[in-house]
Amino acid sequence: KMDELEAKGLWADCVISTALYHCITLTQILELPAYIQTSRALMVTASILGLPAVALVLMSMSCINLGSEPESAKNKRS
Repeated sequence: KMDELEAKGLWADCVISTALYHCITLTQILELPAYIQTSRALMVTASILGLPAVALVLMSMSCINLGSEPESAKNKRS
């Protein structure tokens, strides 16, 4: 047991040893502790909200022009 390393995460529990790597996915959502459910929900929400934010930041950069858009529209968006 001394040569095994156990890793617990939000999505899987893994046991790592010198010759074995075994992971069990955590699929039963209602059986998980509340802090794991909350962490998962925050990760998914942050990922969903982060993608439009990145697109908006990229479109408001001064080196990117969307057609014949005036500079005032770009300033409002940024």
